[in-house]
Amino acid sequence: MEKTLAHPLFSQKLIDLKFKTLAKIANYFLSLGGISYYIFDETFSTRIVLFNYASHYANDDFPCDWKIILYSSSGEKIFSKEGTFVGQATVVVDLEEIKPKSKYGIVVAHIKPNNKGKILSKSYDSIFFTEHYNRDNLYHDVAHSLRWPTSFKYLYNITGHGFSILSGAKAYLMIGNSYDAKIGGRNLMCVPTVELTNYMGKVRKVELSPIAPMGCIRADLNELFPDLKDHFVGQPGMIKVIGANVIRKPFFYQTNGSYISSDHL
Repeated sequence: MEKTLAHPLFSQKLIDLKFKTLAKIANYFLSLGGISYYIFDETFSTRIVLFNYASHYANDDFPCDWKIILYSSSGEKIFSKEGTFVGQATVVVDLEEIKPKSKYGIVVAHIKPNNKGKILSKSYDSIFFTEHYNRDNLYHDVAHSLRWPTSFKYLYNITGHGFSILSGAKAYLMIGNSYDAKIGGRNLMCVPTVELTNYMGKVRKVELSPIAPMGCIRADLNELFPDLKDHFVGQPGMIKVIGANVIRKPFFYQTNGSYISSDHL
């Protein structure tokens, strides 16, 4: 069977520097990585699923190294692991084996080409997935990773359309501070505001507690807004997060203690 050529968009990003040492230095700066959220509470756990996207797009054996880093909700680096992909085989890291000391937090992953002198001029955004699952009944939900870091200069302002609360469910919003103190040498806190707008245009808003660099907060929307269901009166609404350095796309999920339903805003 004739071999399929590499994806043309991938080929455009591929550069051969000829020397492995130069490529290693370049990849250190070019592999910004991806970011997402993990849950490890009494009910739900998380699997981190990484794949060698370079090998898939090249449709060939394209050696790449991988690395994951877990941060606690307070922004402390609590775990890291690295390895090398074997061909196009997927790598799965289950938090049940790691047992992080934080019930929720941020996971960062890097995938770096290790193919002689070849580099990618630009990293891809979605380089891994997080699977949040119920330990008892295995109900689960999958979310793709996000590009990291975000801009350090502008407010993050996003509206998520079609937001609605399922009957009997509790709703949570996970918001992270994408600022890595090592980059700028400052301890830049994130103080986001959450706004909920119902279909009639009525707004409820609340300012959350400060979030440390690489930390996150899991906001219980039912506690923040005691009139949450009355506010939406059974209709879809909108949710907005405003704040400097908020990770691009907060993570919204709801659960009744059995299933989990989630989405990035």
